[in-house]
Formats: sequence, C-alpha cells, structure tokens
Amino acid sequence: MIKNLFFLSFLICGIFTWAQNSFPQNIVIDDSYNSRSISVATHVDLDNDSRVDILAVNYRKIFWLRNVSAQQNSFSPIQMIYTHTDDVLEVKSVDLNYDGFKDIIFRTSSGVFMMTGSGNLGTFSAPILLNSGTYTQFQILDVDSDGFLDIYLQSLSGAGWKKNSGNGTFPTSTSIFTSSTGGPSIAVFKDLDGDNKPDLVTKTGYYIRWYKNGGTGVFTLKETVESGAIGEKIEVGDIDTDGDQDILFYYENGNTVQFRWYKNTDALGDFSSMAIISNAPANPSGFAYNVDRHGIKMQDIDLDGKEDIVYRVFWLNNVVWKKNLGNGTFGTDNIITNNAKGSQDFNFADFDNDGKPDVYSLSIVDSKIAWYQNLGAGNFGLQKVLTYGVNNLNSISSGDIDGDGDIDILSTSSGDNKMSWYRNTDGLGKFSDQQIIINNSTIYPSHAQLLDADNDGDNDFVVKYQYEVNYVTYYRISIFKNDGSGNFTEQILANTLPKDVVGLAVTDIDNDGDSDLIAAYQGTSLMKFVNNGSGNFSSPVGFFPIADKYPLSLKALDMDNDGDFDVLATYNNKEIEWYENTDGLGNFSTNHVVVTQMHYPTDATNADVDGDGDVDVLFVNYFHNEAGWFQNNGNGTYTKKLVPGTVNHPRSIIAYDIDGDGLKDIVTNTFPQPKLRWYKNLGSGNLGTAQLVTNNIGRVKDFNIADYNGDGKLDFAAGSDIGEDGDETNMIAWFETGASYQNKVSGKVRFDEDNNGCSPTDIGASMVMVKTQNAQHSYATFTDDLGAYSLVANQSQFTTSVSSPLPDYTVSPQSQVQNFTTLGETQNADFCLLPNSVFKNLEVSIYPLDVARPGFATVYKIVISNKGSQKVSGQIVYNFNSSKMNFVSSTTAPDSQSTGNLYFNYTDLSPFHSKTIEVKFLMNTIPVTNIGDVLEFTATAQVPQDTTPTDNTFVLKQNVVGSYDPNDIQVLEGPQILLSQKDDYLHYVIRFQNTGNYHAQRVRVKNILDDQLDWSTLTLESYSHPNRAVITNGNNVEFIFDAIYLPGTHDEPNSHGYIAYKIKPKSNVVVGDIFTNSAEIFFDYNPAIVTNTVNTEIVNQVLSTASASIAELKIYPNPTTGLVYIKSPEKIKKITVHNSIGQQVLQNENQSEIDFSHLPKGVYIVTVESGNKAHTSKVIRK
Repeated sequence: MIKNLFFLSFLICGIFTWAQNSFPQNIVIDDSYNSRSISVATHVDLDNDSRVDILAVNYRKIFWLRNVSAQQNSFSPIQMIYTHTDDVLEVKSVDLNYDGFKDIIFRTSSGVFMMTGSGNLGTFSAPILLNSGTYTQFQILDVDSDGFLDIYLQSLSGAGWKKNSGNGTFPTSTSIFTSSTGGPSIAVFKDLDGDNKPDLVTKTGYYIRWYKNGGTGVFTLKETVESGAIGEKIEVGDIDTDGDQDILFYYENGNTVQFRWYKNTDALGDFSSMAIISNAPANPSGFAYNVDRHGIKMQDIDLDGKEDIVYRVFWLNNVVWKKNLGNGTFGTDNIITNNAKGSQDFNFADFDNDGKPDVYSLSIVDSKIAWYQNLGAGNFGLQKVLTYGVNNLNSISSGDIDGDGDIDILSTSSGDNKMSWYRNTDGLGKFSDQQIIINNSTIYPSHAQLLDADNDGDNDFVVKYQYEVNYVTYYRISIFKNDGSGNFTEQILANTLPKDVVGLAVTDIDNDGDSDLIAAYQGTSLMKFVNNGSGNFSSPVGFFPIADKYPLSLKALDMDNDGDFDVLATYNNKEIEWYENTDGLGNFSTNHVVVTQMHYPTDATNADVDGDGDVDVLFVNYFHNEAGWFQNNGNGTYTKKLVPGTVNHPRSIIAYDIDGDGLKDIVTNTFPQPKLRWYKNLGSGNLGTAQLVTNNIGRVKDFNIADYNGDGKLDFAAGSDIGEDGDETNMIAWFETGASYQNKVSGKVRFDEDNNGCSPTDIGASMVMVKTQNAQHSYATFTDDLGAYSLVANQSQFTTSVSSPLPDYTVSPQSQVQNFTTLGETQNADFCLLPNSVFKNLEVSIYPLDVARPGFATVYKIVISNKGSQKVSGQIVYNFNSSKMNFVSSTTAPDSQSTGNLYFNYTDLSPFHSKTIEVKFLMNTIPVTNIGDVLEFTATAQVPQDTTPTDNTFVLKQNVVGSYDPNDIQVLEGPQILLSQKDDYLHYVIRFQNTGNYHAQRVRVKNILDDQLDWSTLTLESYSHPNRAVITNGNNVEFIFDAIYLPGTHDEPNSHGYIAYKIKPKSNVVVGDIFTNSAEIFFDYNPAIVTNTVNTEIVNQVLSTASASIAELKIYPNPTTGLVYIKSPEKIKKITVHNSIGQQVLQNENQSEIDFSHLPKGVYIVTVESGNKAHTSKVIRK
C-alpha cells in the first residue's frame, strides 16, 4: 500500500455522512505534561503508597508527579496541587502534624506556609502562614531532639528555629543568629561530634564555621574551619571512611575550581586544614554568573559502604559521580548524564524500590525533571524524562514514523530547541507514550515536514535550524533519515547559510515519483532542491528572486488544476502570489499575483470555496484581523471575501469539509473565544457564522489532516504555542470529526439465561443481526462479543429491531422507534432474547484460511457455535487425511490425538457464543500430495438431544492447487447443490492480502449479495481482525476493518486477512437458479481489487464436480432406521462408516447397501469409494 504521509494537509478533505457541532479533542501533549522553568524539585512518598513521588515548583505553581509503578518505572503526568499569589521559592514535604499524612511546606518572598495533607490521594488544605518575612532558605529537622520535626528559618538578617509542639503548631521561636551577625549564606545540619544532636555548619562571607548543638537547640560556636572560603557549596559526609563527619567544599576562584575537604581529626569536631581532592571543571570564558553553576552532594552510589562525591555543572549539562577509594582519595569522573541541559539540581531516591539510590535531575534550559535508574556497581540506565512538553511550538507533521502503519506526529519547538515525535500507541489515536526527543542540541528548529527522502519505505523529515560558529549565526537545512523504527540520523542538505530559511515545502516538483524540496531564503530567492530518488539532492537552484520580500508562508499546491504542484507564498506587507509549474517538471517561470499587498498574511492555502471548478486562495491577515478567501474570477484576477463577523489575530487556516456535505469549510483560530473555530460553507461561496471547535488551545501555528484513529475518515490536528491571552497553551491535539457528524442507534442484545427478564448481569448475545430502517433506507449490523452494536442513521424516524431469524426465541421488545430531529444524537435500544424452551443446538463449520499447496502450510478454522438455550460442554473431533499432510499446531492444543484425528474439549460454551480453533497443517510434497488431489476434513461434535443433529458435523473438501490469487472468494458447497439442500446454508470465505510494500491502515470488503440469497439469514462466522459489518438496503454488505494496519508483503505471514459468513437461499428458489458472488476489496484509498466470481447452481441430480463438498452420489433413505442404499454411476469399491468421535463402526466392499439397524442413534460419516474418487456424506440414524 502507499505509505501514509500527510504533510500536504491542505490538499485533502474529509468524507463524512452527517453533521453536528461538537468535536472530541484528543490531547497529544500540552502543558499538563510539563511545567516550564521548573525551579525546585524534591522527593517524597506523597500518597503513602510506598513509592517515592516527585514534588516540584514552577513559579507560583506546586505540582507532583505520582510514581505509579515502581516495577514499571512509570510516573503520572503533572498533577497540580496549588497556585500561590507569589512565586514559590522552595518546597518540602513531611508529616509535620503527625496525623499520618504528608504535609507541604513552602517558602515565598512573603513567608513560609504549610498545607496539611488530608488523605492518601495528594489532597491538601489551603496554605497556613507559619512565619511571615523574607527568608533565603528553610530546613526541617528535629533541632532539640524531642522527637518532633522543627523548622529552621534563615534570612539575610539572621536565622533561628521554630519548635514543633507535636501537632504541627509552632508556638515558640529561638534565634541562632541575629541582625548584628546576619544570617549565613549556607547552613548544613549534621552531627559533627558524635553526640547524636544536629550541629550546624555555616558559611558567612569567606568563613566556614561550625556550631555545637547543646541539646535544646542552643548553638555555640566551636571552630572557624576556614577563613578563605570562596564558593557557595558545602556538603558534610564521611570522606575518609573513618566513621565521623568531614566537610566537603566546592572551591571556586576564577578559573581555579577544586573539590576541597576538611578532615574531622578526632570525631569530636576538630578539623584539619584544607586538603585538595581534585580539580573541578572551570568556568568557560564569558559564562554568565547569574545561575546556580554547581552542585555537590555525598551518597554511597555503589553500595560499597563509602560515601561517594556526586556533583553537577550547569554549562556541562551533567551529573557526575566520583568513587570514594578510601582515605580521602577519589576516582575519576563517572557520567550519570550529560543531557540535563542547564543542570540546576539533583538528588537521590529509590524510585524502583530495589534498595539502590537512583538519581534524578532538574534542568532549566530544557525544562525537565528526569531520573536515572541505578543498575548496580555505579552503573546507571538511560535518562527517563518525567516532564516533557513543547515550548514555543512552531510546526507539526503527521505520518507513520515507527513503521507500524498508523499515524504518528512530529513537532519542532523553538523555546526548548526540540525536534520530537509522538507515537500513536494503539492505532486509534491514543498517544500515551512520552514525548520522544530526536534532537535538542540545535537552535530554533522549525518547518519540519515528513517525507520519504531516500525511497526506502519509511518517513524521514526535513527541518531548518540555526547554529553558531565563533558567535556568528548560520542557518542549515537537514534531512533526518529514519531507520524505520523512529531512530534518526542527520544528513546536512544546505550548510552555513548566511540568511535565514523562512519557508520549506515538500513536493514532487518534477513528477518522477520522489520528494523534492522548495525553500525560501530570506532576502535572496525561492530555491528548489531536486531529489535523485535515493535521498541525494541537487544543489539549490533559485527560481524566483525575493530580495525585498520576507516570506511568511510557503506551500506546494496545485493552483491551476493541471495535476502538478505549484508554489503559493505570502510575504510580509507585500504580495500573496503563486508560481506556476509550467511544464510539470519544476519550471516555475511564471508568477501570478493574488493580491499586491497585505500587511501580515501569516498563512494561506487553496480550495474551491465557491464550487465553480477553479482554485480560490484562503488567507489570514494577522495584524489586520482578517480571515477569508480570494475568489478566483477565472481570468487571473481575484476578489477578496471575508468570513462573517470579527476575528482577532488569526494565525493559521485550512480548508476542510467538516460536516461531510462535500463543500470545503474554513477552519482558523482567533482571540478571544471561540479560539479555534470553523465556518460552514453554505454553497456558492457563502459562509455561515463562526462555530466552536474548542477554546482549549492557544495560537495555532500549524494544521495537519490525517486519519489518526484508522476509521477511514480524515481528522485534523492543530499545534499551538502560548495563547494571545498569555495562557500556557503549548499543545498538540487532534479532533475527530467523522464520528461527530453521525446519528447513532446503539445498544445491547442480551440473552435471558435465568428466565426472569434481562438485566445488566445477563450475558450479551453475539453475532445477532440488528436492523434499523425507515421508508427509504435500512441499515444492519451484528452484535459484538459482548452483545453490543452501533448503527448510523440520518435525520428521520427509524425503527430498530433484531433481524436474525430466531424461531426458538421471543425478542422483547419486538422493535423500538427513534426519532432524530437533529444531527449528532445517539439513542439507545436494548433487546432481550427469551428462550421459548430449554434446548440444545450446536453447530460446527470449517473454513479454509489458505489454499492447499504441496509443500506449504495451510490453516483451517473450526467454528463451534452454540445456537441453543443452555450452556454445553463436549468434544470436537477433527478428522484429516494423515497420509497427505502433517499436523503442525493449533491455537488450542488438542486434548488428545490419534492417526488422522484431533480431539478438542470445550466447556460451558454459552448460548449465542462461539469457540474458534485454528489448525495448521503442512502439506506433503509431490508425489505424495499432488495438484488436483481432493483433501477431506471432517469436524464433528456429538451433542445428545441436539435439536438439529445434522449441523453437528461439517465436511470440507478442498482441491490441492499449484498457484492462487490471494484476494479471492470461495463457496464451500461448490458449484452445485441439490434442490433438497436449498434450506441449508451456503458458506463463503473472502480472503485478502496486502500485496503492497507498506501497511494498509484500513481494509473495506464490499460484497453485493445475489438477489436470490436471503440477507436476513446472513450470519458472520469468523474473521481475521476486528471489524464492523454494515448492511445497507438488504443486499449491500460491507465488512470494514478500521485500524487494521495490515502489513505488506515484507511481513508475508501477517499480510493476510479474511471474513467468513454463511447465508441461506430464499425459499422460492428452483432448479436452475444460480447464486453468483464476488467481492471488491479496498485497501486504504486505493482502487478496488475485484475477486473472482463463484457460482452455485441448484440441480436435481447428482453433482458432477469432484471438488464439491456435497457427495457426488445418492444415499437414501436419510435419516434411516436400518438399511441405507447407495446409487453411484460407477462401481462401488468400499463403504466405510465412522461415528462422531472418528471411530470406524461399519465397512463393506463391492456392495451398494449397508445396515445401520444395530447402531445407536446419532450422526455418522459415510465414505464411499467408487472409481478413483472418495465421497463423504452425513447419515442420521434415527
């Protein structure tokens, strides 16, 4: 199939049936997944589930990331807790009031506040002010060793602590430093003298001092450790592994940066002079000093009993650990990560509950929190990003990125310099995986578009970005080549460009089947890059100078309906014009001006808005608050038309048939509400007033159109950055329009198993046909495994009923009426099936899923259906010719086997439910199994007191062939049936294969039933993939496989599918009537593949085709109480009779009769050998 690629979103319109005015919005990513400029993060088990969560701050917002599964290493998206009126500068979480729930304590410029936890779900009270004032930090610890956590508060003018009374109240305060001494810049609490009381290490000015805790929270200066301390990072730990606490200092004086330490010489707090552990990374030239440049902590990373050094450097984007070798010596740097851009902080927590300290980092340049799993022995896993998002999104592109056939999304965002993609995880439009970052080391990437640059069957992408060399800015166009799984390698296309690339368009400009590029170089020219077919592009060739113009929009579109791609461009305060591809080979020698000047047309596209057959031009004029279209007058001139009402700052526009009436509607964005809106095309270029799509979006920077959920209806996606109102609305979302414009009748058919009326606890009845109809139309479908169904209707009154013939049941109610007065309604209609008696009725079928070929594997599906009113248990016997084939496997393992027989037990098969078993055989090679041989298979399920024992056995005969068409239809009964069999089912199998080189997103099988077949008896028996059946006006049947993503021949075993059903002839058929059947198979939007045609004729004499599954001779009487006679045109060699479990019970030779009188009642398989053929039939002993 043709690869799914939807970067030319403006060329495609959706095709739907009905209309309504609401849209399901499916968020791919928004600001709930990230919070830009995260300034603080800490860890705590906030919900008391024994898993460590993350608590973090972004400006005024406090949020948390819930550790959902320690074993699966997964965290929830951001969950907001509280937004304060001032910026939150620091946050911590402990149980301060000792009620069993974690509280949150935070600091702002006006004071320190507490929010008390009120349960295990992360819910908290409103903030309570603990202490007003401007503080530089606070800490929570048990200062006075009374068993309750107190609060230490520090400001520029002093420091002290507030005593916890034990219930989260702090009635008394104690000063440690006063205004005369000022508060320290650094304070670290650790027990330095071994008395189990937290002492205090401080840095004030250039002095490092420590103060002894007397036990009641009174601190006394013990020693000035250093008087020349230049730097701002202190840690306390056992550096030399002698059991006491030493002091570690990050010294920073110009380019001299060192790890220094002070040894606790006697375990009582007497410290040695400074010793150097090693140098640390020096500051780069010109580096700004207004960020927190370094961080240092101590932690036993490798669990060897020694505390290691862990540090970070802002500009190196890293977190590093140095192994403690003992005695104050340390090993070389071990990188934990160098992908924490603007490394701001880090810490340790056991997120996966394996007893090892994992590491998490906070980085401000890429606005993320990430963690790194400790794998043991000091080794760490790959970065696991916990907050991911987009900042200043500028482009999106849709297509299959990972080779699974469904539509993924690519984005670029300039605020965080990301090229990212988002995986469609279920093929139904659910983007549940985290953002996958392709690259975030470039500057201001934009204009990304998917394309298969090298014709290798997967989607690559082109992108423009800028970079710097010696503080000089250059621009680059690159192709990122895909390995087929969403991993990309850069190939530079145009390098060291001195002017910005302000537009990129992908198209086949020369009609040679590959993707070429159009680029707009600022102040230079429009350029074309011609692809040679293997991903190598020509040097850029200018085709139109734009020296005095600044392009705002550039698109490749067919502007003149001649089948090739032209170029449409808009310019700031200049023209909107298009450049004609005059020869279809990329010669853009002629330009056509749409309008000579427009102030700021940020976007334009094309569509036939007025339905007159030519191409109009849609536009938005951002600063002049206009959206509309230029009507093509047909003579090279255009007339400006505006949408009704007012718009403010529209940024993007698309033409898209939202309501399925065949006319292109207009979708654009504006401010204020409705932010994302559409204008209905009323015909002849008249537009309705603005209708709401959603207000939950910002300024739309890009639109895409694609089928994100695989239902065959095109949806549209929008990518937005910050809103005009300042809201943080960086977002990618897609909108499902097809299903929104339908009226639906839906409900459930239940089986009343306990005979007391249906209730929600009764089981659903599967494979029951439900029909809804009015005077003009009828629509039908089948219930699913749970008994649920859904039918589409239009504006009218419809009557819905159970259509399957169920003579042994009463349906309640018999029908229900729905009156649809508007569009977009869903009405419910449930039905109850009440059995008229208690009975058993089991039915067996066999369907060949492959042709039989010598030396190849072939699969057969056994279908066991319970048509009775009670659960049944028993055994299925599957008989095959073991001399022609070998059993390989089955989806349900046989309970036992014998030569030529497989035995499968089934238990408690419910009414209106089926059991299916796929059985795989390997055909023997020639000369054992030859082309033209007839293979016979029998499935038998003996059920005592079955009301119709004849359908307990099914006989399939199949010809061995040498070649075949993978898209075909078969009728298992063959080309002829007897008139006496006109009341029996005909069994059909329609098989299909995707013979292309790419996934088919959707498959539709169209099957027009012969007028002489009774469509009300149609029963869906089996299928390869989930699907929905739509039966329109009786004989128009479609089996629709939405979101099938059927692989191409690169995955041959999985490239096949099928549908199997049975249907009865009408009651008035006569001898000579022929039932004709064929199917059309549609893969995505490609033309139909028409299958072969099968014919079945009603005859009144013995059949003449050896391949038929009905015997070629007469056996009578049947049923019988004794003798059975056999009439054959050829001499009978042997008659063999088997019972329902495959045992031979009778045999004779060279006779034309056989005696059943001494056999018990039941169904028997009679095999007659005459001439060079063997014929099998069922005989009932009554």
